Amino acid sequence: MVRKGGRIRVKPRFFVLLGVFFLTVYLVYGYVDGFRRMRAMRAELERVRAEIARYEALNAQLRKELEHYNSDAYIERVAREELGLVKPGETPVIVIEEAPSRPR
Repeated sequence: MVRKGGRIRVKPRFFVLLGVFFLTVYLVYGYVDGFRRMRAMRAELERVRAEIARYEALNAQLRKELEHYNSDAYIERVAREELGLVKPGETPVIVIEEAPSRPR
């Protein structure tokens, strides 16, 4: 910039430097913003992967329980204990407990 007769005269080189400065600021901002968003996406990805692992473990546990509940041994135990069923040829035995006597 040159001062001539009370006026400031600006050379074209000033506008080039000003343009380069704003372009640099814009590119740095874009890089920093992209880097910040990439870090946020990586954190979200890790969170989702951990959640998937938790659900896979829960799914395996539920499959194991389902296999247990579908087993013949479990079904037979429930039929005998809770429903009072017996196999053909067996004689059911019902145990009746006597109520404790009251003192007189």
